[in-house]
Amino acid sequence: MSFLVAEESTGESLSSLILKRLEELNIPFEDCRGQSYDNGANMKGKNEVIWYDILNNIQYVSKLMQSTFMKLDVAVDLLKKTRDSLTCYRNTGFSDAQTTAMEMCEEMNVEAVLKQKRLRTTKRL
Repeated sequence: MSFLVAEESTGESLSSLILKRLEELNIPFEDCRGQSYDNGANMKGKNEVIWYDILNNIQYVSKLMQSTFMKLDVAVDLLKKTRDSLTCYRNTGFSDAQTTAMEMCEEMNVEAVLKQKRLRTTKRL
């Protein structure tokens, strides 16, 4: 067990980092099982929707895997689909997240505008 240094916090970067490390350790993704949680307190801005998509998918599979009635063939199939989903997310995740965010705004009847970062100004003497 070890910690990995993530250079970026994008969904693409994190999923790539995890899949690469599993490959290096020769651990098939299908054999992996984990506990996930919604770390919403530490999320902000554009990453919130991306994290929500990734963690929601993993948490759903994790809960299904913990069932006492889970069959091995079904578990393997779930893990393969999760792996494929993460791999696909690397390619289309951000644009899909933007679409999801827009739909959520429409459902909540909220204006879909991303806040612009305020430029800092310095006083000149």
